Amino acid sequence: MKITWLGHAGIYIEGSKNIVIDPWLNPEENPKAAFKWNELGSVDFVVCTHNHFDHFNSSAVELAKRDKAKFISVFETGLKAQEQGVPQEQISGGNKGGSQTHDGVTFTLVEAVHSGDPSGVVIQLDGHTFYHAGDTDVFPGMQLIGELYQPDVAFLPIGSHFTMGPKEAAKAVELLGSSLKTVIPIHYGTFPILVQSADEFVNLVKDKVNVVVLEPGKSFEL
Repeated sequence: MKITWLGHAGIYIEGSKNIVIDPWLNPEENPKAAFKWNELGSVDFVVCTHNHFDHFNSSAVELAKRDKAKFISVFETGLKAQEQGVPQEQISGGNKGGSQTHDGVTFTLVEAVHSGDPSGVVIQLDGHTFYHAGDTDVFPGMQLIGELYQPDVAFLPIGSHFTMGPKEAAKAVELLGSSLKTVIPIHYGTFPILVQSADEFVNLVKDKVNVVVLEPGKSFEL
């Protein structure tokens, strides 16, 4: 199984099914975009954690349309996707606490503390459980996410200003519990206003979990 950081909050998981989360693959808007959306490999599922432009955008819509991929999000973001041309039959809008299974892959939308109809998502695929926190602050419910779903891989924002920073993300690692083995930091370095390096976060958690720091477009074999 291969995990690629697409830049900013974007993650591409390649396994028995291919999943893209929060793609923002427009280099004209995103200076950390790994490449253009139409250069990404095939996708079976497109997941958007909330409706801000750096998470839900034309990249997500066009990928869903290109590959007839199932579009997973909270209900309101799904409506926006439909307005932008994703066929209704491809959209599976849900809400926090609800799970849905498609082609052997289970998606559970979970709490996130942010604006823009936010959620995180827990994905069960090929014997692994992934937690993409979306845009969020650290919050006590992360302990429940750890207890209920026992993620072994997490994608956590560390950039501060719009999301939690390194100190808060380190607390999130603690709350998620002992099942967590690997963390990939996201949502940093895109703009000058954000934290530019993962070094502080790595130093805070390196004795607790394996931190994989990727450059946009680079991959990690799980």
